[in-house]
Parts: sequence; structure tokens; C-alpha cells
Amino acid sequence: MINVQRCFRILVAMLAALLSFDVAAVQPQRDRSSAIAFKSSEKDNIFTAERSSVEITPAIAGAKVLALTVKDEYGKTVNLALPALPAPNVILNLPQRGYYAIDAQVTGQAGSWSTTAAVIGQAASADPHSPFGIWTVHGDPKQALKAGSTWARQIWNLRDYRLDKDGRIISQRRKRGDYQGMKLIGTLAYGLPDWLTSDPSTTRTKKLAAPKDWDKFKELVAMFANDIEPFAPYFEIYNEPEYAWQGNEADLVKMLITIADIIRTARPSTKIIGPTFANLDVDRLRRYQRLGFFDHIDGLSIHPYVEGTAPEGKFIQKIREIKAFLVETGHAEMPIYMSEWGWTTAAGGWQPPVSELVQAQYLTRSLALMRAEKIDALLYFCLRFNSQQAGVREFSVVHADGTPKPAYAAFANVVRWLSPAIDSRRLDTGSTTEMVVYRTPDHSVLTAWAPAGAPTPKLPESLGNWEDMMGRPLSGALPQLSGSPIFARIADPGFFDVHVESALSARAGDTLKIDGLTAAPTPLKITADGQLKIPANTISGIYFIACQFQSNWILKPLSVKNKP
Repeated sequence: MINVQRCFRILVAMLAALLSFDVAAVQPQRDRSSAIAFKSSEKDNIFTAERSSVEITPAIAGAKVLALTVKDEYGKTVNLALPALPAPNVILNLPQRGYYAIDAQVTGQAGSWSTTAAVIGQAASADPHSPFGIWTVHGDPKQALKAGSTWARQIWNLRDYRLDKDGRIISQRRKRGDYQGMKLIGTLAYGLPDWLTSDPSTTRTKKLAAPKDWDKFKELVAMFANDIEPFAPYFEIYNEPEYAWQGNEADLVKMLITIADIIRTARPSTKIIGPTFANLDVDRLRRYQRLGFFDHIDGLSIHPYVEGTAPEGKFIQKIREIKAFLVETGHAEMPIYMSEWGWTTAAGGWQPPVSELVQAQYLTRSLALMRAEKIDALLYFCLRFNSQQAGVREFSVVHADGTPKPAYAAFANVVRWLSPAIDSRRLDTGSTTEMVVYRTPDHSVLTAWAPAGAPTPKLPESLGNWEDMMGRPLSGALPQLSGSPIFARIADPGFFDVHVESALSARAGDTLKIDGLTAAPTPLKITADGQLKIPANTISGIYFIACQFQSNWILKPLSVKNKP
């Protein structure tokens, strides 16, 4: 978790929010008074089924449900079969996977009451090789597990340790969270005890300074390592140390190495990872490399925050720079753990805010892109964070009452789609349109989207079975690509080796002979003799067609223009 010392960055983010847009204007107003009760069969209206329902009952005697509105993540009304209203009790059926924002009005009461629900389907089976996790922080680990999370994270501190009257450190049994079914990454934060720090001011600020007695510090770290049972199988040396440190960099590296070596001695089976910077700072990593830091770790952990920008820009570029740095320094095989990043939906945090829809889009796109980079662990921040600062609290993918935001449903969906992947690669589409393909043991997966400002092509419906970002099946003509990724299950595992050729050009009304033509998007048609017919009323745009030559697949972007 990025700590509260980021005052300057928070001020910048708040200013940016004021200059950009009012996020509150696009967020649901969630009145939680007792005029109405929403009840369901699963906690927080998060359903591991293909369909479910929510019961809506006025809490005031004699009152009736007057009106109901159900909207999706875009704020569009969902066409559901609603009962005749007013009614004393309503069972609202949610017929398929997806996100639902429910708003109800009650007779005799002004205003409305709302809740949200996510139908996420059967939880993805626990894959020990899955990189996907969500840091619960203050949330329920069972809700993370329900969404398919296989990684967890927990912060401990050394500040609470005390000395007895003879100056000996008093052992404390440290609590480990209940992360059954998930691999735990532990870490330290919040500085040293007042009796050990060389800078007394850090006991108030929770920053980190060198110990005034290094031997006592080593004794403390060893005691900590033995006070947790069972210990974490992965351990980040210290959380975002560059923001906490009071001193020069060489002394910080010395302190991190000291912690790493003591934990390794006490817990030899634990993987030591670090340095867990708050951002993708390659220059700082180079300095740590020169100081010998990488000789003391088993894996690189880092937090890829990039000031709230879209994942296709500096975010993924910097991650690729990190990977290139490891190759350059002889650590090409070193595992990489991205243990915290995310986007907030309210002003006042350390990043500019985005809407709830964009939070879900960026979550999905960042996970899809990083899966293609073969990162070993991907822990999104976060399930739920209880904070008085809205900008920090709203990094959460659930609301304060535990009900889901669109990002929760998006996380569960991307995990279900991409956990089985045994290989992955990003396709070069020749444009800023994004496509990533994944291989599983028995099929291929294609995910595609169009970041803001990118071309918005159409893809062939018959290529596979398609779903949207929330897990809803897509039938009929596919929409143009947008900022919300769509996913296709393609029966042929060999599709993984597909490549994208240079664009073709045609005009509405043309008929083209294209070798190997296999699939084309609506309204384009494949004739009985295998030609591609472009109807005269086809709208100008980019249409991807699929061709197959024995086991080889090709995607061809076709630029269609109207007749002059």
C-alpha cells in the first residue's frame, strides 16, 4: 500500500481531478437507510452461479415497492422482466452473468435506495500456476477467493515490539490472515520501535530510519521471523522503502539486505523478493544492482503505479523496461511479482480518479497485458480498503458495504478466462488496437479492445464463442471494439500462433477473392464459392477477417470505405 507520506502526489492528484471531471457525477448514489431491504442467497450480492435473484422488501409497514430500475456498468437500463408494481415484495431475477446496479423506490417515501450485484458464474478452479490475485487489505478473503484470486498479501510491522526491564526484546505471536487457498506474500512497513530507531521523529511519522543498534535490529528481525507460524512462503523485504526512508540510499540497501539475509536464515524455504518500489523506477533498480542488492533476493517485486494513466501507455512500457533490465543484468530468469497497483474512483488519493467503468476496463486491460508479459504474480489493489480518504478507499473493487463495483465482476471474469493459459503473446495489429492471444491445453483465447483514440474495428463472430468484459455471452453481430475488452474461446489451440497481416482496402459493394477465407464480421458475407462480399450499405471502418491455411491462422484488417 502506498503510504500517507505521499502528500505532494496527493495534492497533484486532487488538482488534476478538479481540472478534469467530477467523478461523483458518474458514481451511483448509495443511500443505505432502512426504508428498504435487499436480500440475496449469497453474501454481498456476489453470485457464483449463471443466474440468481435479489429480493426487495420495504422495511416500513404497509409500504410497497413503487418502481425499479436496473442498469449495467455503462449506466444503460437492462431489459429485465419486472413484476407488476407497486408490490409489497419483489423477487428480481438476474438472468445471466454480469453487473447489475439496482435502484428502488418505495410508496410514501421520497428518494430511492440502491444496491449492486454481480453474477460471476462458477468460481474458476484453483490453478496453482495462476498469477492472479487481489489484495484484500480490509476485505473478506473468501470474497477474493470467490473471484478466483490465488495470491494474497499481508503487511506486518516491527514497531509494536517492546523491551522488558532487562532490555530484552519481548516475543509477540503475530497474526497471519486466513488466506486458505491462496499463496501469501508477506512484507514489513511502518518503521522501527522507538527504542531502536536512530530518528525519534519516525515513531510519529511511521517512516523508516537506520537502527541505532544493528545487532539489536538483527535480533528483532530474527524474532519477528519466528513469531509468525506458519510464515509466508513469499516475503517482500519492505513495502515501498524509498518513500519511507530517512537517510542515504546506500544505508537503505544495507538495511534491506540485512532483513533479507536474516529472514532467509530463519525461514530457508521462503522466497525473498523485493525491492517493492512504489513505481517502475529502472534507474533506481540499476543503483540497487550496483550496490549488490540483487545477490540477496529470489525474485523482483515492484508496484507498477503510473499516476492513473491507461495501461497501454507508460504502464506496460515501463514493465517491459523492467524485463529488459533483468535480461541486461543477467537475471533474465528471475521471477517478477507485481504485488500492488490499481485505479481509484474518487479524488483525494495519490492518483487522479477514473469512473467505475474505466476502473473495470483498466483492471481487465492491465491484467490481460501483463499476462502476456509472463509475470509470475499479479495482485490488484484492492478488494476493500477502509479509509477516511475517499481517494484511497475507492481503489476498492467493492463498496464499503461489500457489494460489488463493476471492477469486481471484471476481475472474476478475466481470471476465469485467462487462468488456464499456458502461454500468451500480444499481437502486433499495426495500430493501437490491442489484441492478446492465449494458449490453453485444448483451445485458444483471444481478447481484444480499442483504447481511447484507437481504431474501433469489428471482429468475426464465427471465430469463436464471445463474451464481454462482465462475462455476458455475446450473440449476433459483435459490436465495434471499445475500451471494454471482449473475449473469444477458439476451439483450435493452433490459433495461438496467428499473425496479423498488413491491411487490405476495399469499397462497399466490392467482392474479393481471398485465399483461405474462414470467418468475417457482420455485415460482410462469405459466398458459397469462398469469396468475400461487402454489402453496398456497409459502414466505413476496419473489419478483421480470419483466414486458415491448414494449421496456420492469419488475421487480415480490411479497410472498407463507402462508394464515392
